[in-house]
Amino acid sequence: MRARTYAVVALAAAGALAGYGAKRAEAPGHGEPANAPPVMGCQDGGRMPSPLTDAERRASVVVGSLTLVYARQQSTQPAVDFDSTRRSLRRLSEDPSSRERERRLARRTQEDTRPGSYGAAAMRIRVSAGSQTTVMVPAEHRPHISLIYTARARDRENLGAQGAYRVDDGDPAVTFRACPDEDTEFLGGFVVAGARCVPLRITQPGRPPQDRLLSFGAGECVTSTATPDAGRVPGAARRVLSRPPYMGLACPTPNSIACDRIGLAVWLEEPARSVTATIADRHLRLRPGGFGGQGPTYWEGYVQPAGLLSGPLEVTPDRPPDYWAGGHPLWAAVSLAVKDQDGSVRHILLRQWLAAGWG
Repeated sequence: MRARTYAVVALAAAGALAGYGAKRAEAPGHGEPANAPPVMGCQDGGRMPSPLTDAERRASVVVGSLTLVYARQQSTQPAVDFDSTRRSLRRLSEDPSSRERERRLARRTQEDTRPGSYGAAAMRIRVSAGSQTTVMVPAEHRPHISLIYTARARDRENLGAQGAYRVDDGDPAVTFRACPDEDTEFLGGFVVAGARCVPLRITQPGRPPQDRLLSFGAGECVTSTATPDAGRVPGAARRVLSRPPYMGLACPTPNSIACDRIGLAVWLEEPARSVTATIADRHLRLRPGGFGGQGPTYWEGYVQPAGLLSGPLEVTPDRPPDYWAGGHPLWAAVSLAVKDQDGSVRHILLRQWLAAGWG
């Protein structure tokens, strides 16, 4: 019964995008580069002559002419991971106490749902009349986040589960052009690989790019996506960190990447119940006090293999075959989850430099 209930709930959540009419995105205009983001134009959205309600505004994130409608409520929405759903479906299909029709439906859904799929988080995007805005996922976060707005992306929906996509089904960036005389709303959403803080870069003509961070099932995001100074905690993270984290190559042979090992050190303002981290796509659990016993607010952990030899953290050696002293710098997306003594979790997202040594 538990597996059956979980599968039904997950499938219902994944249907959030069902019913959105697929519309074709415009091709890039004359003079635009071939690799420019796909464009959603006036004919792809809905004209919205009436303003947003007070409740909609309070739950939205506004950046210039762009409004991410109800973006704030996504922080409490759990990510629908279809790999776990597939396991539940398999248990349901093998459960002799279930009805034959339920077992048949579970088998068919499992066959039609691709591994690595997630339920898309629906979100309306509203653009002021006559305006244009581009929403972009930074390059280092694209393995985990994409946009599902264009016809190409939405047409790749899983056959067996409405609203289910893989990250590579979506677009890393989309440009939205409103109608000239009325605000325009575009229907779609985001595919996010698990609960996480999602950084977005918003660009609009005549304005400097602006970064915004949304939480998808991750609760509060206390973060900074800016490159940190070596001696200063990023402003948005000062409530949690007492000094910047340190991430360094941690191999027995100095300046050698051959052991493929990274160390991460974190200094907190207050003692915590637990600290976990993700470096690119590698997960690690930190230990209080580390291995040097430096107090309850110091946490330390290691990841091996880290992917320095191949993968998203691949390092270019300064001298073959594996000598690296930082001559080819490497920056990585680091996500921290700090569970406080009261059980609340705060997330910190940083762009961290990899140092060429440890200790």
